[in-house]
Amino acid sequence: MSNNNYVQRENFIAEVYHNENDDELLNTTEILKDKYDYICKSINDEGYTLENPECNLFKELLYDDMVVGFVTYDYTKGVGDFSLNEIYVLPEYRGNKYFISELEYMMLSGSTVSIYEPTHRIIEILMENNLARNIVDNLVVSSISLDINQDKSECTVSNHEWKDDIIHSCNLYDLNISACILPENISDKDTNIIHYSRCLADDNKHYSADSIRENIDNDYFENIKNSIIENHEEYVATLMELEDNKPTADFDIDEIVGRPPNLSGYLEELIAEEFVTRQRALEIQAQMIEEYDEGLILSESLLKRLEYLSMEDLINEDKMAEGFDSSEFDMKCPYCEFPITLIDKTCEVCGLRLDNDELLEYAIFDELTKDIVENIEEMRRNGLSDEEILEITKVFGDDLSSGYSNGEELKKMLEEIVENELNK
Repeated sequence: MSNNNYVQRENFIAEVYHNENDDELLNTTEILKDKYDYICKSINDEGYTLENPECNLFKELLYDDMVVGFVTYDYTKGVGDFSLNEIYVLPEYRGNKYFISELEYMMLSGSTVSIYEPTHRIIEILMENNLARNIVDNLVVSSISLDINQDKSECTVSNHEWKDDIIHSCNLYDLNISACILPENISDKDTNIIHYSRCLADDNKHYSADSIRENIDNDYFENIKNSIIENHEEYVATLMELEDNKPTADFDIDEIVGRPPNLSGYLEELIAEEFVTRQRALEIQAQMIEEYDEGLILSESLLKRLEYLSMEDLINEDKMAEGFDSSEFDMKCPYCEFPITLIDKTCEVCGLRLDNDELLEYAIFDELTKDIVENIEEMRRNGLSDEEILEITKVFGDDLSSGYSNGEELKKMLEEIVENELNK
């Protein structure tokens, strides 16, 4: 095709379209038919399937001044969070690293980016660029979160549903069946609940995913569960290493909030758009300067922190209206109480810096506590009295207190948990 037929941007700036109303999504197919018929034709000629034809944001991809592809996003759980759900580049312009460049651009802009229902080929690209790694058998861990939802996923247990229908994120992918893997209650010895993403047309075309899935059984998923449990430490360590290698934004506190008595351009714009009052802007400025000086915010998350604080009242109102209950989360941010993971250096919702070492200690403590509680009945059957079990717990607690930075606190918690269990 002659590139004279391509849409051109004389200013070399890609057009971006986003939905004005949160309840009305953009239709990617309609946008392509209306504005980029040559891209639409290429998609049809290739037999490529747009798996997710609706989005919150549509962005052009340029080669010089020509539009040669597009990428689409959905807004996800937090301010500045985007889930990439489609990317397409004309065949003759592939090989220019559009996908990786797009991810890097989003991360360097201070946004949190994930991938919705990634194809097998996308995972291969992540591995080639040190954003994912094959750790054991066919299992890959990805530092970029992988998103799936209940309506477009399968489960090892028939008719089993999540408690909610929001997008769920994971960091595991199975190369054999070309699927995101999300275990549920993996420590439960009696059940094996694994959610996995649906078979995509691209994976079926290039990796015969559908026929491979027809030949798997419960033993296959039992092996996945055992592999995850046996290699848990390597899994976490690999994720942390990959996370450290990701590009990050490097904002300046003065640029983001300014210095008294002057407010930054960001804050002045928020005032002009009536998102915050001038008084609230001054409060945010003072809070963020104090948090930054105390090391509670990293430079990479300054913009996310500003965005969150500017909407904090609305977010809290939504939490109240929706009956938000943080007690159901194993790990949560100490500020906003949204769920976090061991690999998060900062909270993906509010931007607060997280203490990974302390979080890891608590995670290990939880596993140790579960093991002890599960063994109480066995110790009783072996003739040990409750006093003897408690004494063993105290000895174990002494060892624990010397091995962890917050060991005394963990020791006290352990003793209280065991005492409560013995008194049941």
